[in-house]
Amino acid sequence: MTSYAHIISPPGFESTMQGIVGAAFEGLGVAIGSFVGGAVYKTMGGVYMFRAFGLFAIILCMLHAVVHLVMLKCVKVDEEDKRPGFNVISTMEQDRPGGEQEIVLSG
Repeated sequence: MTSYAHIISPPGFESTMQGIVGAAFEGLGVAIGSFVGGAVYKTMGGVYMFRAFGLFAIILCMLHAVVHLVMLKCVKVDEEDKRPGFNVISTMEQDRPGGEQEIVLSG
């Protein structure tokens, strides 16, 4: 999960993106999953919970596949750094103080 965040993050923001994804997945995701799973198990029982969450997982898997295929057709990959959707535009040092680079989203 964090390796994907590293791949799609703009240059210089790899560690930040990995931290955000890790916190969302391991912190928020696990807490909400335990809370919802415990509530469903207590009210409906284990058999219902297993079937409902299995169906939910299959639906999300199909949705993920469709979104992934659509994104593959829509996102242009930069050939230099193989990062989808990000181009770095270099500016001359006299144009920008400190010789900074501008990150532009393409699409």
